[in-house]
Amino acid sequence: MKILYFSDGYAWHVMGTKRSIYEEVQRRGHEVVYLDKGLIGNVKELIFDHKPDQIWMVHTGLSFSEKIRKKIDIPIVGFGFSDPVYRVVAHKQFDVYITNHFETYEQVSKKMKCIYNPTACDLSYHQNLNLRKTTDVVMIGTGTHSRFKNKKMRIDYVNRLRKGTGWVVVAYGKNWPKHPMNRGHIEGQDFLAAINSTKLGLDIQDEISPLAHRMFEFGACGTPVITKHRPEVLMHLEKDKEVLTYNNYNDLLEQVNYYLSNPSELEQIGTNVLERCVRDHNISNRVDHILAEL
Repeated sequence: MKILYFSDGYAWHVMGTKRSIYEEVQRRGHEVVYLDKGLIGNVKELIFDHKPDQIWMVHTGLSFSEKIRKKIDIPIVGFGFSDPVYRVVAHKQFDVYITNHFETYEQVSKKMKCIYNPTACDLSYHQNLNLRKTTDVVMIGTGTHSRFKNKKMRIDYVNRLRKGTGWVVVAYGKNWPKHPMNRGHIEGQDFLAAINSTKLGLDIQDEISPLAHRMFEFGACGTPVITKHRPEVLMHLEKDKEVLTYNNYNDLLEQVNYYLSNPSELEQIGTNVLERCVRDHNISNRVDHILAEL
């Protein structure tokens, strides 16, 4: 099969989902022509030049004009990575829609062919380096989040944890205020080392947030993670055995204090989630499912 793969370089150097799918499909022997999403306006010429079997639009909200869509007679596969907040309204443009969010899958699959494709780790990159644990908690992600009800919730929670516990809580990413334990954007081996050298990964999310890539990135490195309690999380990981969840700040504070004070229990959760990610939640599993469905 030959695929025109419209996407971008987001999270490219930490083996984000867009890159992982691209490379994994290639490893299956398919010809995948990577094209920047900015070239979508030239799709008719690109179809003529490459003669693909399918078009994959691997970027949330990417779509054609109705005039162009009517002239394309090969299957178009659309991907949504930010459902439900950025739910694509142009589902009718696609022959198949692939979503990262289970509730969106349930809704869209009543109207058209839809595939549920939660995020995953990539074992070609994410792995346990057996590093010494030099920090207590690591949070990776933007400090302010435009899609949260409280856009500064991550900053608020991290600041309160530092003041209320004395634990070393290091935050990486953009939009964090100046602080000795707030660092900038990291990627590559620095990213991998940060995940491997912490006792606990912190994933601060809103109630409607889809599964975060970080959950399986930390897990594939043998690092336990605590995330906002959501039904979709427990579809994939077993509570208190493979993942920790919190309902509010006080709950988060209590669990962080308990598990950092009981390192053997925390280490066992890290071992459990690593085994689960290798078995069930890596990009090979996900691409198996996508290709079988398509």
